[in-house]
Amino acid sequence: MENGPRNSFYTEPVQIVSLLEQPELHLHPAMQASLMHTLDLVLSKNNMSMMIETHSEYMIKQLGVDIARNFIDADDVQILIFDENEGKSVIKTSRFLENGTLEDWPLGFFQPDYYTESEIE
Repeated sequence: MENGPRNSFYTEPVQIVSLLEQPELHLHPAMQASLMHTLDLVLSKNNMSMMIETHSEYMIKQLGVDIARNFIDADDVQILIFDENEGKSVIKTSRFLENGTLEDWPLGFFQPDYYTESEIE
């Protein structure tokens, strides 16, 4: 039996999009950064996209490092911040600059590297 014409839905190349929810759970902080770096490399080389829901500052900071080192392009990363304002959900955006720094990031999200005595009091 001869194969008939195939539906283009099955023959056209497709963009792969994966969803990953809180991959940082149960991982040591160094492993969180390592996982993000690995994902950056795999996604950038394989025409893949991924939506990652995370609260991990280590993963977010690793994105910045990988952008600064040109492993990935800042324009390929979109960050959505879900917040609340007067009982309503608000979605804000942030982005990385080419040097790997975050722009429009909410204050207080990341753990400070250190506290001064005046900040502790």
